[in-house]
Amino acid sequence: MAEEGYRSLADQLRAWSDQQLSRLLLARPDLATPAPQDSGQLASRAATRASLMRALDQLSRVELSVLDALVVAGQTTPQELRSLVHADPAATDAALAHLRDLALVWESPTGLRALSGVADLLVGAIGNDSEDTDDTYYGTDAGKAYLVLGSSLGSSSTIDLSAADYVF
Repeated sequence: MAEEGYRSLADQLRAWSDQQLSRLLLARPDLATPAPQDSGQLASRAATRASLMRALDQLSRVELSVLDALVVAGQTTPQELRSLVHADPAATDAALAHLRDLALVWESPTGLRALSGVADLLVGAIGNDSEDTDDTYYGTDAGKAYLVLGSSLGSSSTIDLSAADYVF
């Protein structure tokens, strides 16, 4: 990572080695066709709804949890992210590395950030117009993200946001 981070995902991709870019294109083949002209075009493709949905579909439970924690926390450090996701620190670090390799997370000057559009897709997994959604609880992005995480993990209970922790 650049000592002060990157201004955008495109800037981060410009700094990547050929090997890192190859891994990205192998993991997310939709980004490679047609061949992108530059890192800006590659970053734009990576942020499209369809491409993000494909990338999210291939994530493991821990990777989804780390990504969800990052969305809820906003820009943060890897250390803070480890404290939010109460999983094995090595598993959390591996998940974060994979999310970076997939360009779902990038390193901004103020900390790690989820790619634009990820939060909408995590929240969008449940119909927001459902009549049984309690807007006083789920009216915040954090509440919706917890709702999505709980439903994707098969939880039928609600989570009190004031005391919620990610535990695996």
